[in-house]
Order: sequence, then structure tokens, then C-alpha cells
Amino acid sequence: MEGQKSKAPFFFRDPEAQISSLSLNDEDYGKVSGAMVGVTPDAVIVNRERRSFFFAYRRDLPVIGWWWMGGREWRNESDGEALRRNLKRELGIEIAPERFEFETQIQWTFKLRKQLPQEVGVHVHANTYFVELTPEEIGRIQLRSEEYEVKRGLKEFGRAEIEALTRERGYPYDRVLQFYDDSMGSGKSGVGC
Repeated sequence: MEGQKSKAPFFFRDPEAQISSLSLNDEDYGKVSGAMVGVTPDAVIVNRERRSFFFAYRRDLPVIGWWWMGGREWRNESDGEALRRNLKRELGIEIAPERFEFETQIQWTFKLRKQLPQEVGVHVHANTYFVELTPEEIGRIQLRSEEYEVKRGLKEFGRAEIEALTRERGYPYDRVLQFYDDSMGSGKSGVGC
């Protein structure tokens, strides 16, 4: 939008740099992530009109349960490029990088992680984006069975449903509820209200 300042993090790519990316096995990745804070771009599928988030049921640590999408960002990759790659892998659809709207930065810590040793936990700094999908796009989603419980599908959550997750599970859903209120407004409306 002309004249408006972008909220998104800046990404400056040196045109002369030849930056490559290494692929690490889980053991090496576990060592690195045990020593550093990871950076991930995350995407929350939203319906602003219905004031709702869409989650899929993750099968693996650090969050087993209803969660949004995202993942690792490779070197020399912008958040939008990483989100396009990760969501194509996780959802089976391609979303243009410019459709992701930066919402906020969230730091998460989790007691356990997927990589061994799991007890080291994980600390990530997530650049969190919103993306609105058309009903046709949502209908084309094919969740990746290695990461999600496909039978549960993509589920729409309003404030009431996120509150129920918070009562049932506590952290991190209490923080998701805070994020929902901050980004969607704290009015008690939404899908399940």
C-alpha cells in the first residue's frame, strides 16, 4: 500500500554474495539447535471476517496437538520464500510470498524437542504471519501425514475453541489465546461463540 510503512522484517540480500545452505541430519541439527535460538517463519491461516484461526493436528514435538504451520528458514531465504516452501511441503498448496502479512514476532520455548536429546528443549524466535486462503484453496489442502494427523484435517478455531484448548492443556495455548486477543481483538466473538 502506497505511503504505508511495512511492518514486515527487512530482508536485504547482497547481490554479490554466494551464500549456500547446508543440510544437516537430525543429530547435527539437534546439536546446533541446542546451542542457539532458532529462527522460523510461521503462518497462521486466518479468516478475519469470522475472526478465526485454522490449525492442523501436529504429530510431533515440540507441539503435539492443534497448531499452525511453518518451519525452518534456510540461509539466503526470506521469510516469504521459506513460508512458500514449508507450506507447499506441509499443505500441498503453493502460496505466493507476497500474500503473507507480517503480524508479530513471538519467542517460544518448549521443554521437549523432536531431535535427540529431546530434554534439551527448544527455543525459537518466530516471525509470525497471517495468510487468508480462499475456500477453494482450503479445499485443495492435503496435509503431510509425516507431520499431521490427516484424518483430523484443518480445523477452524475461534476464541471459544482456543479458550477450551487453554483450559485443557495450558501452555502454549494460553499464549495462543493472548496472541489471538492481541491480533483479532479481545471481543468474545468468533466461530464458537
